[in-house]
Amino acid sequence: MKRLWRWFYNLKRAGALGVWLGLGLGFFWLWLGGFAQSPHLLVVDIGVGALGLLAMGLAFSRRKFQTVGEFQGDLELGLSILISSFLFAAGFRPDGFPAVFLCLACCTLLFSKRSVGWLCGAAIFLDVPVTLLGQGGRNWKGFVAHVFWMALFAAFYHLVLSAKFWSARRAEKNAIEARMKELEKRALRLRLSGETYSSQTEWLLASVREVDGALENLLKVLHYALRADSAAVFLVSEDRQSLCWHLGAGDIQQHKREPFLSTEGALSAVLKKEAPLHLFSENGLKSLGYCAGRTHAIQALLATALKGKEGVVSGIVLVERAKGAPFQAEDEVQLSVLAQEIQRVMDLERIMVNVRRNASERDRFFRVVNDLNRSSSPEQVLSAIIESARHIAPLDFCAITLVDDSEGKRFHRIARVSGGDVSMEQKAFEDNVGLVASVVRYGVALPSKDTLPSERHVVFCENILLGSMGSIKVFPLTAGERTLGTLVVGSKKKLAIEADGLRMLEVVAISAAQAVLRAQLFEQMEKMATMDGLTGLYNHRTFQVRLDELLSASKRYGRQCSLILFDVDHFKSVNDKYGHPIGDYVLKRIGKLLRKLARDSDIPTRYGGEEFALIMPETDLQGAQVIAERIREAVMAEMFQTEQGMLRVTVSLGVATFPECAKDKAALIEMADKRLYMAKRKGRNCMVATSSNKGASSKLLRESTTSSLLAQ
Repeated sequence: MKRLWRWFYNLKRAGALGVWLGLGLGFFWLWLGGFAQSPHLLVVDIGVGALGLLAMGLAFSRRKFQTVGEFQGDLELGLSILISSFLFAAGFRPDGFPAVFLCLACCTLLFSKRSVGWLCGAAIFLDVPVTLLGQGGRNWKGFVAHVFWMALFAAFYHLVLSAKFWSARRAEKNAIEARMKELEKRALRLRLSGETYSSQTEWLLASVREVDGALENLLKVLHYALRADSAAVFLVSEDRQSLCWHLGAGDIQQHKREPFLSTEGALSAVLKKEAPLHLFSENGLKSLGYCAGRTHAIQALLATALKGKEGVVSGIVLVERAKGAPFQAEDEVQLSVLAQEIQRVMDLERIMVNVRRNASERDRFFRVVNDLNRSSSPEQVLSAIIESARHIAPLDFCAITLVDDSEGKRFHRIARVSGGDVSMEQKAFEDNVGLVASVVRYGVALPSKDTLPSERHVVFCENILLGSMGSIKVFPLTAGERTLGTLVVGSKKKLAIEADGLRMLEVVAISAAQAVLRAQLFEQMEKMATMDGLTGLYNHRTFQVRLDELLSASKRYGRQCSLILFDVDHFKSVNDKYGHPIGDYVLKRIGKLLRKLARDSDIPTRYGGEEFALIMPETDLQGAQVIAERIREAVMAEMFQTEQGMLRVTVSLGVATFPECAKDKAALIEMADKRLYMAKRKGRNCMVATSSNKGASSKLLRESTTSSLLAQ
């Protein structure tokens, strides 16, 4: 065995020596002038050619049997092909040079992009003795032409090859999509026809698609809520020896799709300790066993375990950031909540197995889940929950309540009502001993028996009466450890809701809680993207978007649109004297005043810092002046209680109107801003609506002693 290894090692060294000796001799002979320069050197030409062919054969063998690395093997074989083609071109100049183009095109098809780049550089260098210095003078024109055509041939063949690969991938993707659409149609047809599934495979297909649809929505919420670049779920195999990628959202191209050992990589720590994992490195995390390829630029990783019944870990959910700050403790809390929802979605499928008794029940149930999973906005979710419950059981009354724990008190709001007194919708009541409040408090369905008449219980509160119902049941809308509200169902008949119907309604309540949570998260993210967190007004980005829209409408229909810009006078003095918390309080109160004074069609925004803006569609300059004066007077009359006494502030305002004062958005903002600073120069606590301001000093300068007001 040792002799065989020694022989192979010597053969490997001899092969490398033969290859590079042939390459060196061919390169040296090329610089001396190449083939066919003299009939006396015919024997030498033949010897160099034979040695070149031997070097090419050795390079091919070393690359094929992988005795060298991929890049080195490509260079050895490619250089031997190129040097041979250049020797051929030198011997038959100028008719032999197309052989170089052909060989370079072959190298483009055979080798990697990195290798082709190096070979193109080598081809340019080898063309120096053949073309530039080959005929006793400097042939720059021919040399540049050869370089151009070599680059063109390499690029052209690379594009052709890429186009073929793209076409093949496209055809494969289209075939898969066509097959999946066919399966979807079959599953949907079976689901709606009311017939039983013909095979277990078709049932599994429908079940997997339902669960995957809910998981995809939760992962999208996780992706956007934690500002991550990607989010993914990995499931543990039955033998618990491996992990496999299941679903993801965001940039998930580097995630392995094939199973990998659960004892290797960073995720093994999550399975061993069953605790969240935080990782961060500015240089990028390494040894992530679930990533394919040689490199994967991930700086921050947060992962947690999915625990099913009896605390058994069923998988891992993780989020990644390619760049940015590490994940914080609040991110871990959000990840844990959504991980529980993901596990609940998977557990939901196990509950669904218990409720599919006959074809009609399955049909109704799947339509319910479909409607809930497809709903995104809060209004759509509430409507889908009501319709879902009514499809499950014969109900005469259905309502949804939501919980609000703001300002240290718990309130319950009746968000949607169907089949009862519609006037009770949107009514709120405090926490009490009624059924709804008790279900939220304890997180279990009440009454404890199947159903009971409503006369025996207070459902909402003493002031909101449900009416006579022979059967009543309240289910909690629980998402993780939070109870978001309740689902109240009732029937005028006693024992009208059977046990199977109650179990289905319990599943609907679980799905409804997930849908409500998802809708609230989407609504919260949308609000964060458009609203200012301190004042509750629209932010600067929304200001720009809405102003563009309103000015476009004004141009189209020939209408006016006014803009008021104003800021707080001497606001820096307020922060310096009373502190930044008081400054924030002042801005918050001014935002509240602006919302109160603005009309329904107006757009109140926080422009930035202590500066505010009010967009008024279909309003002329005179109407805008009236609103601006109201704002100035309301702010001046407002009193702010502080530890150092009462505080008053004033504002300066600038007003401009489209198209009277400006012809586009930039000019309109600039004009309003100039008039704002004109008001500052005139003593503050005033409004300026004209650039000349002739004869309007008594109207514009309401107060001139702003400093005395600030001192009060």
